[in-house]
Formats: sequence, structure tokens, C-alpha cells
Amino acid sequence: MEPKFDWIISRPDTRPVGEHLIIELNGVDQNKLDDLNFIEKTLKQAAEDSGAKIIFSKFHHFKPQGVTGVVGVEESHLSVHTWPQEGYAAVDIFLCTSESGKSIDPEKALATILESFQPKNKYVMKLDRGFDNNPQAAT
Repeated sequence: MEPKFDWIISRPDTRPVGEHLIIELNGVDQNKLDDLNFIEKTLKQAAEDSGAKIIFSKFHHFKPQGVTGVVGVEESHLSVHTWPQEGYAAVDIFLCTSESGKSIDPEKALATILESFQPKNKYVMKLDRGFDNNPQAAT
């Protein structure tokens, strides 16, 4: 599935540190959304595909249904919360630029997630995260 941004929020007065993708997935197979192992494997693969370095993962299965979890990476995180009964998943990908100069690509993580979850509908907001260029703004 080709990543497409529905909204892009960028502030020209910032020094960028990373991209934050906020993803709404609708019309996803309920069994996928209730499968902790599938979801954890997908988010870990997405992190690896982006070029990020995984430092931990923590997932939880709710009763009677639903999964929440996060993959912590040196460059920030990927997270998910699912509502299987609604066919819905809320996904976050926040990846900062690498201090080592290594290429990090949040859109590769997004492509992996879309391919795995196969939503009928998706909405993606891209938020460029960064510091104010005006150092006096922090006072």
C-alpha cells in the first residue's frame, strides 16, 4: 500500500528533530487486531524497516479483546492501541533523526504497517517535530 499523507503539519520556525506519523486504520480484520504476537511482530518489523534500533518492546492483551503496545527505539517509538470489535487501530510512529547520521525513514515503517494490517481505510497525519528557532521562546 502506498503511504499517503492526509494532513501535513510543519512549522517553518523550527529546527526539525523528527517526524511523527499519527495513523488511523479502519476496516482491519478483527482477528489481526486481537493477535498480540502478530501486532508485536509487525511493529518490530516496521521499526527495523525504518532503520531504527529497537531497545525494548512491551505489549498487553486486554480481556475480552484488544491490544496495546509500544516498541521503544533509540530514535523514539512506535505504538498501537486496537479495538478489534470496531476494526480500528490507532498507531503512532515517532522517529527522530539519528545522531550517528544513520538514515531513518518513518515512511518505510508506515508501509510495513499498512501492508501487514491491510486496512480498508487509512488516515495519516504527518507532524514535523522540532525545536523553536527562537531561543528566547524557552524562557
